[in-house]
Amino acid sequence: MRNLRILGDQAILSIDDDKLERTKYAESIANGILNWSSKESLCMALHGPWGSGKTSIINLCLQIINDRAQYLEESKRPIIVKFQPWLISGQEKLIKAFLLRLKNVLNQNSTSDSIKSAVQQLDK
Repeated sequence: MRNLRILGDQAILSIDDDKLERTKYAESIANGILNWSSKESLCMALHGPWGSGKTSIINLCLQIINDRAQYLEESKRPIIVKFQPWLISGQEKLIKAFLLRLKNVLNQNSTSDSIKSAVQQLDK
């Protein structure tokens, strides 16, 4: 009898861990993000049942984007705000938590004066 390799429920963190061959799907998403050329912001969500691999796909996308973005000029690098809304209850708390997360990510990742000015407006 063959031994089966049973995988745990922990999300994978890198392409090297991708045993279910989701990297190509993650590359498609990452390419869509990196090729986004509109002046408007891009908001994405990944839906699926519990345990279907959503976090793993997000982690793969982030690895691909981070690996490729280092070769882009700074103004073309995406600023990604990873936010987990299911950890917060109540609409007001949710909005405050998102704006705080947005502010922190923009402060850490932007050198643009216009973005810094917009971040200061979040404090008001």
